[in-house]
Amino acid sequence: MNLRQWSAFWLLSLIWGSSFMFIKIGLEATGTLTLVAFRVLLGALALWVVVRWRRLPVPTAGTVIGGLLLMGFFNNVVPFTLITWGETSIDSGLAAVLNGTMPLFVVVIAHLGLQDEPLTTLKTIGLIMGFIGVVVVIRGGSGELSLATLRQGELGGQLAVVLASASYAASTVFARRYLKGLNAFVLAAMQLTSATLFMSAAVLLWAWPLTIQPAAGPLLSIVTLGVANTGLAYMLYFFLVNEVGATRTSLVTYIIPAVGLIFGFVFLNEPLSLTVIVGFLLIVAGVLLVNQRRLPGTKPAQAVPLTPPKPPPAGD
Repeated sequence: MNLRQWSAFWLLSLIWGSSFMFIKIGLEATGTLTLVAFRVLLGALALWVVVRWRRLPVPTAGTVIGGLLLMGFFNNVVPFTLITWGETSIDSGLAAVLNGTMPLFVVVIAHLGLQDEPLTTLKTIGLIMGFIGVVVVIRGGSGELSLATLRQGELGGQLAVVLASASYAASTVFARRYLKGLNAFVLAAMQLTSATLFMSAAVLLWAWPLTIQPAAGPLLSIVTLGVANTGLAYMLYFFLVNEVGATRTSLVTYIIPAVGLIFGFVFLNEPLSLTVIVGFLLIVAGVLLVNQRRLPGTKPAQAVPLTPPKPPPAGD
């Protein structure tokens, strides 16, 4: 990667790593659905300001709109809601560690959907090692497996974050395969707009009337989460997907858990459990193993654009 790509990579890692702390603080002001709704709304507004200021063209093709609706749901609504709900019962640092499983899911999904990212023996070993790390983390902090713990307890929160990581992974591969070539600002703005529509409906159905505590710190965290950790972060995210591919982009989750653990420990006084650290190291080792270069002789996956081809020019 060149300097511009590395800069975007590290900035995105720091921004997303701090998201777990801001979610935890923001939950002091409101509930899961309301927080997620404000997050995607503020992120969308921030990006539309940039889109309009730069006068970027907005795609209108039905297939593109449909693809962005899917992205809004599976890359925002599902993971944001699951992670936020998960943090009602687990520490922000633990959520960050479990979110680090995203590259493991990417490898499996990319193997099925992209020709240039096959599943090799070394990647398989990495997958096994990474998911052993997940088991170590979950077993270290959970009680007995029961319907009660799945629905309300720490185990349910942990599994929710793992499921969110799988949703992120599927969206990453989908964006590379079908949405490559669209401007990053426009792509992020439109998918966050679709997520806002989904979350507005969810709030009206299940969280109305709104209950918000007027506390400065939590409200500021929600604003920061929307504008910086969502609006700016997703512009960087899609830029990297288009520039360096799905698997390399997923490596931001190698840095995110460490940032999340540090932020939770320093600012939220969360404990650093030895079990969580061991599980984190296993996940990191697995991620490093699955991040193998493209096999010699394989060609990059051909992007399948959702925009319709332009008609040929009329004859003389």
